[in-house]
Amino acid sequence: MFGFMKEHLRLMVTIGSEEDSLLYRWVTSANDDEGKIYVTDMLDCSVKKFDDIGNFIKKVGRRGQGPGEFTTPATIRFHDGYLFVSEQQMPGIQVFDKDLNFKYRIPFSIPISDFHVFNENKILLISPMNNSYCYIDKKGNILKTISFQNKTSKNMFMMIKKIAVDNGSNKYFLSQFKGELEKYDINDKHIWTVNLQNNPREIKFKKSFQGMNMDIPERMLFKGITVDKNGRILALVGQAAVNSSRSIVILDPSGKQVGEMVLPEASHTLYCDKSNRLYVGRNQGTSLKVYQLESELKQ
Repeated sequence: MFGFMKEHLRLMVTIGSEEDSLLYRWVTSANDDEGKIYVTDMLDCSVKKFDDIGNFIKKVGRRGQGPGEFTTPATIRFHDGYLFVSEQQMPGIQVFDKDLNFKYRIPFSIPISDFHVFNENKILLISPMNNSYCYIDKKGNILKTISFQNKTSKNMFMMIKKIAVDNGSNKYFLSQFKGELEKYDINDKHIWTVNLQNNPREIKFKKSFQGMNMDIPERMLFKGITVDKNGRILALVGQAAVNSSRSIVILDPSGKQVGEMVLPEASHTLYCDKSNRLYVGRNQGTSLKVYQLESELKQ
């Protein structure tokens, strides 16, 4: 077994702390071709822009449902000069330029749990309402739908997945509550499914909150997934007996586990950019840290 040691994470940038108001509760991040950093801040109902060393530049957004407004901004992606932003509870995707000027909205009828932008007329997305993924264009038209190999669940939580896409357009879908990782190739052919739990066991549920008609899984097994520049898959472990929200499982493109890593602090998310910089959160989203991830695995 190989893995990254602590010294293979070199801290590059820190944005925000519990002592300032730069970030209230950031959710996901993206970076552009100049190294600028963008984050969604759910509590501030905004998207914020920072330079490559963490200096604040600009923000856009306020609470609302109009153009450039948010209720629960969640996933953010950058592609070809534009930022694409989804919300946790609102269907559709808002599109901004790099200066955070609102450009247009991509309509969609149901909530989006994650998405990836190949180009503005080919956006891959998944919803907890369906046991499938689909591609849409900039007008929200569905171009293609692909059903997952696993069985459909009546519980929406069991359908929640995160997406990662490598340089060869292979797609990885990680079930956050089941711990299953699926790979589909560039032609949407299913390649493999692996279970990332060391000791798979029956998933336990707790009673739902008032107003919900389904029970909630007791544990979120995985919080995020990303792919580094060498094609390795990094999956952030969620609630666990040890190193909860700190352990990262590392797999090669064949689905074989080749390493593991433990972050210095707990994180709610994970993102690796094209320069192998790893973006993680701390203090429940009030701080973002960027580490340089060494390219080589050590024995």
